Amino acid sequence: MNNIKAVVFDFDGTIRDTSIDYLRPSTLEAIRALRKKYKVYLATGRGIHILNYPGLDLKDFDGIICNNGASGYTNDKKLIFEFPFAKHQVETIIDYCTQKNISLTVQTTTNLFSTPAINDYQKAAYAYFDDTPDPVKQYEGESVLLINAYQYAGYDYRELAELADIRIIEGPVTHVDFMLKHVDKYAGIKKMMELDGISGHYMAFGDQENDYLMLKNALISVAVKDKHGSKNVQSIAKYTCEGSAKDGIYEFLKKHQFI
Repeated sequence: MNNIKAVVFDFDGTIRDTSIDYLRPSTLEAIRALRKKYKVYLATGRGIHILNYPGLDLKDFDGIICNNGASGYTNDKKLIFEFPFAKHQVETIIDYCTQKNISLTVQTTTNLFSTPAINDYQKAAYAYFDDTPDPVKQYEGESVLLINAYQYAGYDYRELAELADIRIIEGPVTHVDFMLKHVDKYAGIKKMMELDGISGHYMAFGDQENDYLMLKNALISVAVKDKHGSKNVQSIAKYTCEGSAKDGIYEFLKKHQFI
């Protein structure tokens, strides 16, 4: 099991257990121990400018993959790659969602904003992330890396997916992610490993649908059983572990002699 070159962690629901409002010391200890032997990356749907969670030190990682793989950064927040939407795709998404009363969060390389307005579904999703919705503003042609949409659970976005030539990734509670078809966390991991000059296998920890391809392509895949964790993701992972609140990541790594 030790022919891996890198270890990758999702953030929300994985390192950050959503049942508690802090990062467990055992999880941070495990990450620091891993770096003595492997490259360790953080791979999250969050933008780099909202990775300010208490106790999270980006210096504990060798690289940061943000926006579900659409951007990558050094651990001092220097941008090293990005895969942005085309402007016409963003405009198509915003126009459609404005007509359908769907709230959006637009993540760019420099900021995060809501448009066209904030609805109750957006507030519910942000509560899951222990945050509040970002200010409302109009799209002004910024380079967009990820768009989150908020409507009732089960809303059918297939018409929009075809119009904008995008794919839809289900998220926890009341939100989905709009992504470019060729972009995901796995693509971001491959790019980060390439830039670091390493090739070979990796181990990954995640809990949601946006972690699916990251886990599916990992030599060692571990689905974390967060309270909102995807059963689909758990079904394709080679292993599962308890959430961080129960020291699950630390115990898994210790049991299998990675630390």
